[in-house]
Amino acid sequence: MFDQELIKRKFNQIGADVVFLTLDSLPRFRRREMAVPVSIDVKQAKRKEYFEILYNGDTEFDLSVIDVRPDDKHLLMMVKIPLTNKLGQVISEDKIKLLCGHDERHYFSCGVPEKIGASNVKEAKKALLPNEFISAHKKRGKAKNLLKRKNETGRRQGEWIFVKDENFVPANPHMIKKNEPISRGRGSKPHICEEVYNFGGDKVYVHRKYAPDGVTEGQMTQIRQRLFAEGIRGRVDFQVRTKNAKVYARGHVRHSDHKTIYLREWHAVYMNKENESKASRFSVFLD
Repeated sequence: MFDQELIKRKFNQIGADVVFLTLDSLPRFRRREMAVPVSIDVKQAKRKEYFEILYNGDTEFDLSVIDVRPDDKHLLMMVKIPLTNKLGQVISEDKIKLLCGHDERHYFSCGVPEKIGASNVKEAKKALLPNEFISAHKKRGKAKNLLKRKNETGRRQGEWIFVKDENFVPANPHMIKKNEPISRGRGSKPHICEEVYNFGGDKVYVHRKYAPDGVTEGQMTQIRQRLFAEGIRGRVDFQVRTKNAKVYARGHVRHSDHKTIYLREWHAVYMNKENESKASRFSVFLD
């Protein structure tokens, strides 16, 4: 299936420990149905972080590390899953890439979009950058600085990319929001922006438990009916957010896992492209 000792040595090269667990070995309260044969997460014990690779021993797959960059503390993993026809014969294989490493203060793992066909860490990092950032950098930045957290084009903090726009002026300054959270949803910790201006998009209602990704007005009616049917009669507060809007940020951007950054002028805000990858299902880590 895969060489655990070899993979451990590869992780050790970037200064990380890794623990392998089979689904059957977990205590009952941690067992869950796995939609994928293997998942990667970052755990902590005695104030020390480590990677946990959880896999289903009853499924067929291969796991390997295809590139290691010790100086950068990053590595690229590949999961190969055989694809079969109706007769159970293997006809091809699905290749999934996962980038693992250390970003500022903590370890992380994330899926890499398949379109690029990344074969090393550098290509994987570039594949995660939004097209808008790459296009802007071609016009104003040096190629060697593309992957830096701070360059001529803008800044990066975790999964969020900020592209400098010196010409942007809010049409309605009274609509500038203060200390506004931005989040990719599904339980991830929000990044707090000192100033945010957004326009367009769709109004959604967000609740950590009942609607982590946001729901529309019509879907809210269904949720309220379900809560009533489940006997939940008390007040349940939903936050009103805007989804798929054009977003700009200025000032300090804070997050507990990252160094605070300062955006002197307005920057367009984009999320990295992990959500475009099938591999995102294999990474449990949430920033």
